[in-house]
Amino acid sequence: MPHTPSAPLSPMHDLAREAIIRLWPVYELRRARASTSYPTLPGIGSAAEGKNWCNVFAHRRELIRPGVSKIVMPNNDTLYSVAWLDLASGPLVIDIPDMGDRYHVLGLMDSLTNPIAHLGSRLLPGGAKSVLVSGPGETAGTPPHWAGEHVRAPSRWVWIIGRILVTSPSDLPAVHKLQDGLQIRPFGDQQNAPAQFSPDCDLGAPLDARHFSTQVNAALQEMAGDQNLNAERLPSFATLGIGAGLTPSHEQIEQLEPVLQAVRQFLKTPCARRGTTHWEYLPRLGQSFGDDIHLRAHISQQYIGMVESKEAVYRMTWHDGKGQRLHGRQRYALQFAPGALPPVDAFWSLTIYESATGRLIDNPIDRYAIGDRTPGLSLDEHGGLRILISHRRPATREESNWLPAPQNDFYLCLRAYLPRADILNGLYELPPVQRLHTEEH
Repeated sequence: MPHTPSAPLSPMHDLAREAIIRLWPVYELRRARASTSYPTLPGIGSAAEGKNWCNVFAHRRELIRPGVSKIVMPNNDTLYSVAWLDLASGPLVIDIPDMGDRYHVLGLMDSLTNPIAHLGSRLLPGGAKSVLVSGPGETAGTPPHWAGEHVRAPSRWVWIIGRILVTSPSDLPAVHKLQDGLQIRPFGDQQNAPAQFSPDCDLGAPLDARHFSTQVNAALQEMAGDQNLNAERLPSFATLGIGAGLTPSHEQIEQLEPVLQAVRQFLKTPCARRGTTHWEYLPRLGQSFGDDIHLRAHISQQYIGMVESKEAVYRMTWHDGKGQRLHGRQRYALQFAPGALPPVDAFWSLTIYESATGRLIDNPIDRYAIGDRTPGLSLDEHGGLRILISHRRPATREESNWLPAPQNDFYLCLRAYLPRADILNGLYELPPVQRLHTEEH
């Protein structure tokens, strides 16, 4: 679990630190909304100048490759479909086509980054379905003639991150068809109704107290009426110039600036615990962070968009089994014993990222992840699995199990989709990454 920052220097310093940590997810989500909504969409056209589209899905049509992701640690298993819902004008309906037995999930996140709903294989299996999403202003309950799923969002804005499994490059056309079947429409209407909004966030602006407070204050104005805010704490932040519609003075900015930079460094520290094999375990997430403001801020800073743990669990390592940093000049193996592959009800995959950027790196075989769906994966004579990890290309006979590494520092992420109890409870431990001698490879 995250550690709290060091002792405050003064009551005002303490208040500033609390305000910044409590509202850090609000800042991150505003940046995410600006970077993952679009002014132009196929089939929709261009929004007015300075506007982006909401209440409509934007689809990524190819698996994420190096150089194209706007987020850190993108997966290489699913196609993303993203939408921002503005519920200010009333409930919206999400139409989901029949996905068959293909793994999929639409993760819904409120304005404080709580993963409030998961629409997909785990909770809504079966054929085509429609889901009603209502905002905090809707008090009449579920309409009497609505028989489907109903998500009551505590916030006006809801971020949807959809993931649909792709089994191979030849599977892409089928997934595109499913993506096209995802629709958003007003309740009581059969027609899609994309809307426009002003993202009003300069993604290139430096993160200083002026920029942070401007973005947070604008977001708080939009969030008036949200049920997930701690309204008891917000009024006290006004003495710092933080609040809906406020503009901090020069003196207030000077107070906030050193605290902001200290919190920024604090949120870069790991929020995971390291196991005996040097894999790191993120805290188990549910559908709400409650009032754990430190964990909420850490996750929004480092892993924004995470679903609850019952949907997917991530294990990461920057180190080999002896605690040494992973680096492309070395060669490694990850050896799973027979019958000891990650226990999941969907699938698992191991993805490799450059440490400095958290991004995928080009490699000669165009492989960025390896897992239980990798074609040609070879088990040993006892039924175990040995994955080779190196920058240098291995012998031809070993290429089927090769995960190419960048030439510099890297880290690994094991994703377990629909994890079983042993993973959720921390009883299943991944094997250590073994550094190999040259003659072993």
